[in-house]
Amino acid sequence: MKKRNVLLTLIFVSCAPKNSDSIESENPVAQDTNPVLEPVLSAEAGLQEQSFFYVWQRIGMSYPYSDMKGIDWNQAYWDLVPDAQQAQTADELRPIVGSLLSRLGESHFLVHPGASYEAISEDEGAKSRDKSGEIGMDVRLIEDEVLVVRIDSDSGAAKAGLELGDRIVGVGELEVASMMAELDQSMKNNPMIPHAVRGKVLNATKGTPATSVEVRWKDPDGEEHVVGVQRHIIQGKRVQVGNLPNLLVRYDERVLHTESGKKVGYVYFNIFLGDVVMRFGESMQRFVAENVDGVIIDLRGNPGGLGAMSRGIAGHFLFDASQSLGTMKTRDSALQFFVVPKAPSQRFEGPLVVLQDDQSASTSEILAGGLQDLGRATIVGNTSAGMALPSVIERMPNGDAIQFAMGDLVTASGYRIEGQGVKADVEVKLTPTNLSTGQDPYLRAGLNWIEEQP
Repeated sequence: MKKRNVLLTLIFVSCAPKNSDSIESENPVAQDTNPVLEPVLSAEAGLQEQSFFYVWQRIGMSYPYSDMKGIDWNQAYWDLVPDAQQAQTADELRPIVGSLLSRLGESHFLVHPGASYEAISEDEGAKSRDKSGEIGMDVRLIEDEVLVVRIDSDSGAAKAGLELGDRIVGVGELEVASMMAELDQSMKNNPMIPHAVRGKVLNATKGTPATSVEVRWKDPDGEEHVVGVQRHIIQGKRVQVGNLPNLLVRYDERVLHTESGKKVGYVYFNIFLGDVVMRFGESMQRFVAENVDGVIIDLRGNPGGLGAMSRGIAGHFLFDASQSLGTMKTRDSALQFFVVPKAPSQRFEGPLVVLQDDQSASTSEILAGGLQDLGRATIVGNTSAGMALPSVIERMPNGDAIQFAMGDLVTASGYRIEGQGVKADVEVKLTPTNLSTGQDPYLRAGLNWIEEQP
């Protein structure tokens, strides 16, 4: 059985392709007889040819445009299969598959070497252990260093003395330097590295509540710290969706103030699941009643979730039901993300900021990109992940893996988010120095932008 991973882009729509657990074996069609005929695989095909055929077939089945955007996909197979037949190893086949993918002109169709696939996949042992206890921090890969970018108040991490800008050296048995060297060797220049690093470090911190894990870090002054950090159950609601693991939905709201005293409603949630839309509506009703001067939606690190939730949240800021955040096209359907306007008591017409970073994906990008495209929100932070669609990773027969999207998403103006990401209007660069001030650089930039608005 070939493994399938759906990474980060947790948008749940009916667009998953059929899965094939075996390679079809039929009599080959002679290439020199009719090169435009549908390729099939011979029973004598070697491992590398099987892998090449697998990639060609899976993308041909799932690419959102049945005409392959004018690309002669059969001809692409016949052009490259002689080289695939000569390949003896996965290393030799990889550039040939890369040539096939380059015919699409898409930046988000990737080949992951076998070691890379293992790096971004969680082993069965890690899946089975209790991970409900967390230490209350978040990290990002910044200039080849794993920096702390979020600390929950009253968490184990806060009590242990961890602060924004600290550089994580190790967690339990995980040594960050060794992990980075391994990833650099197996995934060099792979856009999945920041996601893999964050996932591995945070997974290493998780475990049974009331136990501790040793965390090793250096503060911005270079002083080393080694502390056993207590795990605890993070506040939030557990949600079960399909066959996915139990997911924790976290939600936070409060009213902040700019330097001049303007009131700003702030909302953070970590995933588009559960009762987020209902709670967001309650927050907006309070913000409108308090006559706030601006609103900030914090989508940093949010991997997505239920795509339809973006429509309801957008309806607090856009009031025309004919407006669309974008269109998702799959092989079989086209889904419009039309806005769902809310009651007047929950509508806000003032300055709106969306905070995002390179870990914001899927539904986060639909919401941010749609609001930006319609001129309703200013995006503060960094370019988002560029993974607005279900990004599937499947194991090939030779041990490598192929990553591909099964749809296309464009905003109202025709901008394609997949593979490009939502660009920030106000760019924020994180460094150990600006993090170590104790103030959140993204949030400060968002508040400053609202401060400057009439």
